[in-house]
Amino acid sequence: MGPSELLLTLSSGEQDVLVADLFDKLLKLQVFGNRHTLWSPVSAAGSGLLFCHTTLLCPYSVSMVLWNIQSWSDVRRFFLIVCSPLIVLAGISIAFFDSESAMFLKLRYGTPFHLWARATTDIALAGPYFGISGALFVLLLLMYRLTRNERWQRARDSALFAFLSLATGGILVQFLKHMIGRKRPYADAALSSHEFSPFTANYEFHSLPSGHSQVLFSVASILTVLWPRVWWLWMSAASVFAVTRIVTLNHWVSDVLTGAAVGMFGTVLTARLLKYRKSSRSSFKASSRAHRALLTIAAVTLFGVAVPSASHASDSPGPFGV
Repeated sequence: MGPSELLLTLSSGEQDVLVADLFDKLLKLQVFGNRHTLWSPVSAAGSGLLFCHTTLLCPYSVSMVLWNIQSWSDVRRFFLIVCSPLIVLAGISIAFFDSESAMFLKLRYGTPFHLWARATTDIALAGPYFGISGALFVLLLLMYRLTRNERWQRARDSALFAFLSLATGGILVQFLKHMIGRKRPYADAALSSHEFSPFTANYEFHSLPSGHSQVLFSVASILTVLWPRVWWLWMSAASVFAVTRIVTLNHWVSDVLTGAAVGMFGTVLTARLLKYRKSSRSSFKASSRAHRALLTIAAVTLFGVAVPSASHASDSPGPFGV
C-alpha cells in the first residue's frame, strides 16, 4: 500500500494530526519550497574561511601596515587585502547563510554552548577597554612628566593610540548602525535577515555591523602591533568571542564579519591619522592641533559608552560595543 492509499484509510482527524506532525518536522529541518536550509557543509566551509582569514591574513596585514605607515596607499592596501574580502563574505552570508545559521542556533538555545556564549559575550563591551586605555594614558603621562624618560613617552603614546583606535572604530560602527538600520535576529520571530529600517534610533535595528566584534578586533589589532609575536593569540581570541554574538542571536554572521572589518580598519585609520610608528623614537608625528581634535572625538565617543540604550537587549545593553 502506497502513501496515498494509506492516507485515504485515515480519518479526517488522523489526517490533520499527521499533516501537523509533518509540518512541525519540516519546520525543524528548515526545508521549504525545495530549499534545503540545514547548517550545511557549505556554511561550515564559510565559517572555516572566516577563521583562516582573520587568524592568518589579517594580523599579518595589520602588523605590516601599522609598522610602516607611510602614506594613504598603505591604508588602501590594507582595505583591499583585509577588509574587502570580509565585506564580500558578509554579502554572501546575507544572501545564503544568515537566516539558516540563526535558525540552526535557535534550535539549540539552552545547550551548554549557548549558555557559555551568553555568559561570555559581554567581554567585548567597549566601556572597560576605554577605561583601561584611558587610565593607562593618564598614568603614563604623569610618569613621563616626572621622569622625562623616553620609555614612558613611548608607553604613553601606545596607550593613547589604543584609546583613539577604539574611538575611531566606535564612531564608524555607530554611523553604519544608524545608517543601515538592520533588525537583530532575536527581534525577528521569522528570523528573516533582510529587514531594514535605515536612519533609526531603535536599538533593535542596530544589528549591522556588530559593535562587540568591532571592539574585539580593534583590541586584537592594537595588541598585534604591540606584541606581534603572539598575533595568533589575539586574533583567535577575537574570533572566538565574536562568534558568541551569533550564538546568542544578537547578530547575524554578516554583522560579525563587517564588525571585524570596521574594527581593524579603524585601527589602521587611526595609525595613519597619527602617523604612528613603533620605534625607539616618539611614536606620534601628528601636530598638536590634530591631537586635540582626535582627543575631542575620543571624549565624545567615551561619553557615548555611558549613554543608556533606548531599549533593552536580552544579552547586552548599549549603545556602543553592541
